[in-house]
Amino acid sequence: MDDSLNTAKARIRAAFESGIRMTTAQGNRIGKTVDFRKIVSLLKSEGFDIQSYWNEKDGRRWKTYYHQYPLPQKGTRMNELGAIQTAIINRLGRRGGITLRW
Repeated sequence: MDDSLNTAKARIRAAFESGIRMTTAQGNRIGKTVDFRKIVSLLKSEGFDIQSYWNEKDGRRWKTYYHQYPLPQKGTRMNELGAIQTAIINRLGRRGGITLRW
């Protein structure tokens, strides 16, 4: 696998781990690639749990992909979860120059 595909895969995986749900177009933008579906397939083959569902509007259909991560442990404070998510997003931004807006 070439270096650019590994970089895109790392960006997409980090986005999934931070809880972002993505369509193919959104995944291509976040990963700065045109191989989002190939990367999803590679991540799945490596055991990374990616789920999807179909959307439909005005006769058009598209898939949304997401990572189903386990629920936090009992007693985990919400501000701890926010700190983890912020750390992942900050790491993503430093590596790939990605700006995520909520």
